[in-house]
Amino acid sequence: MREGFAVTIVTPAAARLETDAMTMEQYRVQARLLELGVRISSPSQPDGITREGVETACVFTDRRTTIETQATVLVTAASPRHALL
Repeated sequence: MREGFAVTIVTPAAARLETDAMTMEQYRVQARLLELGVRISSPSQPDGITREGVETACVFTDRRTTIETQATVLVTAASPRHALL
């Protein structure tokens, strides 16, 4: 990436964000990420974080992979709350 950090996005979705496919932005956004050097690990999901890195599992085959990291940032789903506070 521009600042010299290697970035990998791990997602079980076929697109970076499911909303990208609905708005037809997937190709533009994914192309830009790849141009910047972002690695996209899809369709896989994080299965654990160790000293060596992030362990991932393919959502279809359960094939395991370890992505070596020095730091991990988790970006998770926003779940709606329908109850009144």
